[in-house]
This record gives sequence, structure tokens and C-alpha cells, in this order.
Amino acid sequence: MLLIDDIITDEINQPKLTQERMLLVTKLSTVPGKRILVLLLVLVLLAAMSFLAGEAVVAEEPPEIELSDTRVTAGGRVATFGDVDTGFAVFGGLGVPLSEDVLMVAQYERYFAEDLGLNAVSADFIYELAQVVREEFEVLRFYAKGNLGYYFGSLEERDFSGMGIKAGVGAEAEIIAGFGLGADLAFRNLDISDEEDEDINLAGLEAGLQLFYGFEF
Repeated sequence: MLLIDDIITDEINQPKLTQERMLLVTKLSTVPGKRILVLLLVLVLLAAMSFLAGEAVVAEEPPEIELSDTRVTAGGRVATFGDVDTGFAVFGGLGVPLSEDVLMVAQYERYFAEDLGLNAVSADFIYELAQVVREEFEVLRFYAKGNLGYYFGSLEERDFSGMGIKAGVGAEAEIIAGFGLGADLAFRNLDISDEEDEDINLAGLEAGLQLFYGFEF
């Protein structure tokens, strides 16, 4: 009797499961193509971070690039926006240590997207989460970061300015002595108003790569 009841229950629930699958496919089909590309880039980023972390061991010797070192950095990011098509950004900055585990990076960011000219003067606050060593890289570091910035620019000839924040995670590795490569993923919270008090939603995701050079000052 229990076996017959289980079969009847499965047959009753089958249409419900089918409807849920169809609903999931419908939702996925409505995602814009450019945002699918960004999501794929994010998945590749996370997969690369997982690969680099595989078979790692805790560092027993101090790395050549300490988080407390002063550094210069530059890079680029793919960026999504609420009210604007997907674009990209370039940035450069200078990092100075606040403590052994916290680094502040003052930077200028320039975003490019259709009908959007966006600038930002911001500060990253980077907190080291873990540090490992592999044969391919002398140092591999994982970190969390927060960002506070002042944004200004124009959208369709409508000027605006305001404050925004970002939060995310990242990883960085030493390539050769002093030079390193990093990758990060962050969410940007940026809802501001133009000169006519009309709201502009520029919140979105950012996935980027950066090069840096660390040195003792």
C-alpha cells in the first residue's frame, strides 16, 4: 500500500514540478544578453579563484608583497547599471596601509556606457581574509572590500552627482617580485538624482581585473 501511495503522490506532484521548471526557463529567457555575458564573466572569475585556491597550503614564510605595503594599481571592469546598458570602467589609484590587515586605496574611476558619462573619486578599504601559497604564485590572497565614493557625470545631458557605496570580494596573486594581478567582484549601490530631482538608478555589478605594484615606503 505504501508503494502505491508513493506512486500516486509522485504523479500528482509531477505537473507542479513541470510548471516550476517552465517558470524557471521563462525567467532565464528574460535576462538581457549583455547581463548574461556579465554573469558568465563572474562565474569564470569565481571558478578561477577556486582553482587557484585548490591544493593550497598556509604560507609559512612572510610574502614579498605584504598587504601593509604601499602600492600603485590600475585596471578595468565590466559594469552593469539599473537604468543604462552594460558598460565598462577603467581606474587607477594609490594604496596606503591603515594596519597590518587593512589597506586603503584612493582611486579615480571612469565609467563608459551608452549615453552615460560617469566619474568617481573613491576609496577602497581592503581587509585580508586568507593567504595561501602555490607553486605557480608565491602569494595568493583573498580579501573583502568596501568602497565609499563621490560620483558625478551626466546621462543624456542630465547632470548629476552624489555619494555611492560598493561591497565585494576579491583575490590577488604575486606574479614577479613586486608586481601582482588581482580580480574582484562587487555590487555598487548608487541611486542619485539629477538637477531636476529625477531619480537615476546606477546600481549594478562590477567584475574586474587589476595590476598592482607593491613597495615599502
